[in-house]
Amino acid sequence: MVWARAGVATDVCPKSYLSGDSRAWLDEFQAWKRLGYPDLRTLSAREVHAMVILEQELLSEVKRGQR
Repeated sequence: MVWARAGVATDVCPKSYLSGDSRAWLDEFQAWKRLGYPDLRTLSAREVHAMVILEQELLSEVKRGQR
């Protein structure tokens, strides 16, 4: 096992699974957290869905850290 977290494990480095689009969404999410979210009506459904997933995962990580 190379990596495990919160019930998920892999035998391969997880960085190899990060696509260019995924990296762009992570960068965009980080910028939005620092600078504030834009008007969500101006984004595609795919962009909003990606940001919602990232926000949920961040909240899960924060919650796990508080245990």
